[in-house]
Amino acid sequence: MMCRIHCEPRIDSRDLNRGSQGVTAIPVIMVTSFGWFIWWRTASLHSAMWNSFEEIVL
Repeated sequence: MMCRIHCEPRIDSRDLNRGSQGVTAIPVIMVTSFGWFIWWRTASLHSAMWNSFEEIVL
């Protein structure tokens, strides 16, 4: 495994990047966007909590 990575760095890195990005990009984007949407809805519904959060962060 190590010898193969050292002997063929370009081919291995290219294939690993392509596979990992193709598999993980879509679920990560979906989960993050869904989480942001839930967080935004909760913050907009509870304005008092949102104001306190803004005071703590900003």
